[in-house]
Amino acid sequence: MRGVFTKMISDSKAISSHRFLPEPHKINRLRLVDNSRAGIAEGLQISNQQQQQQQQQQQQNSSLCFTLTESIKSQFDSTVDLLAVRINSKSITSFKSDPIIKPLVLASKNTRSVEPDPDSSNNESKLLLLRFNDKSQLPSEALDYFENKSVEFTQTKVKIDYNYFTAGLFLFFLDEVLSRLLPVELKDIPSSFSIIGHIAHLNLRDEFLPYRFLIGQVILDKNSAIRTVVNKVDTIHSVYRYFEMELLAGEKNYEVDLWQGGCRFKFDFSKVYYNTRLSTEHDSLIDSFKDKPHSIIVDLTAGVGPFVLRAALKGHLVIASDLNPDCINSLKTNAKINKSLTSRVLVRMGDARHRIKESIKELWNLDQNHPFHLTKKSLNNKNQASGYHQVEKTNLLPDHFILNLPESSIDFLDGFIGSYDFVRDQIFNENKEVHQGKPPTTFGDNLDGDSEKQKVLEELVLRDERFKLPLIHCYCFTKLTDRAEIDIVERVSKRLNYFIGENSGDEVEHENVGKEFKIADVSKVNNEKKDAEAKEGPVDENEEQKFKKVKIKRRNYELKFIRQVAPNKDMYKIAFQLPVKVAFT
Repeated sequence: MRGVFTKMISDSKAISSHRFLPEPHKINRLRLVDNSRAGIAEGLQISNQQQQQQQQQQQQNSSLCFTLTESIKSQFDSTVDLLAVRINSKSITSFKSDPIIKPLVLASKNTRSVEPDPDSSNNESKLLLLRFNDKSQLPSEALDYFENKSVEFTQTKVKIDYNYFTAGLFLFFLDEVLSRLLPVELKDIPSSFSIIGHIAHLNLRDEFLPYRFLIGQVILDKNSAIRTVVNKVDTIHSVYRYFEMELLAGEKNYEVDLWQGGCRFKFDFSKVYYNTRLSTEHDSLIDSFKDKPHSIIVDLTAGVGPFVLRAALKGHLVIASDLNPDCINSLKTNAKINKSLTSRVLVRMGDARHRIKESIKELWNLDQNHPFHLTKKSLNNKNQASGYHQVEKTNLLPDHFILNLPESSIDFLDGFIGSYDFVRDQIFNENKEVHQGKPPTTFGDNLDGDSEKQKVLEELVLRDERFKLPLIHCYCFTKLTDRAEIDIVERVSKRLNYFIGENSGDEVEHENVGKEFKIADVSKVNNEKKDAEAKEGPVDENEEQKFKKVKIKRRNYELKFIRQVAPNKDMYKIAFQLPVKVAFT
């Protein structure tokens, strides 16, 4: 009954003193059917030999499978004692709705809060069931209320079964059920999972695989919003990078329709990658662009559009590309169903590395009547200095590039080498044409050499906002968690053939603890954690997040911790402005 469990959650002492169900460690484990052997595992006490066989079977795609049968469900049947009050039948409705009494009444989807009074022959009175076992557990305010109403307390018995464990406290009830089903030796019951629309997405450890169908069925039974339960299989699609999955329970329906970040998404979850846990980061990155309305964003690994739709919804212009044709189809659909964002989103298909240069060329050459031009605010020219001629033609270039394929994003960065050569040549030729082959003396008499082109380019970049080089936002993983910054900077620099940490002597700020340290001390955060543990004992969960959520700022790049994806694997975002020496060869 939900109220009893609410009490137990808020008061840890109540877990042992007020719990009307047997505690998990005191109950007999339930019987499960082993489909692979058509036998019964009494109490799930598997012998050592069976455990060895189980390990072998786990390695062979977990052929040992337990399922949830009606006979197993029947083992949840039990009777509990609850406190009740005897009330006149005509007054029962007003009693239940009174603001003092309402929170105390038994509230469960599968049990009644009002029962017939066995001592009332003419049905003059009924029993109102409360969510407590004893009168002493009632708050004083309620006791005074009942005393003023001259009601009589009594005890009653309530039968509960497997279906009872479906209520508002979903995760708690799920944990309660699974703790009664799974073997005692299994630790960390898997009651946590991702929900994508109507799909529950699990990532079960090997030791839970024999029970995966049982776990899936329980999750399906205990949450009415879930219609499909799947488990991630280790296999990753080598090209499109989405996870293979196994259906554990429910419908074989992977067509998702969900709202997140103010946007509606429709996609086939079995054919694309989508992670609801990154929603906060999706919002955070797009919010960081608010200082410049109508920014032009190129998302090279757009997926179904978590960054794209948020950005377009806030007035930015986006070129979205992906290699997965299913992502492309979903992107086009999602742009249409979200306030007709098609005028702000260009959807293209292609490899991220190839799309870097193609996106730059496409933006530069867009027709002046294209919606991007009509939406984009006119840029203020800052290049009227002597000796410099401003070409009147308006061209667009990206303000931001996004690479969110953490496993391989850094590998694509070499696509930025020479990515603005096209722009350099266009600028150079435009200025030569304007002056009929006689460029301003500021640029020198001979502009045929690359060095002179570079000089022209640098002046244009410095003086004209039109040619401002973009910020690159690259999400990546690192397994060197103790030296994440050095690892990421080295890998990025190697890919760009340019060291982005050039100003490595600059001081940086650890925003969470207000300390300053240098690049040579990138492990200081980890050392601070160890020092805290040495002085005060283990760091609690909040302190752990304090040390993990590090955001390091420096002149050449910004490094931000996103989340821990595995015990020795962290996700970061590194952001930096594309260096001139990388953009132009």
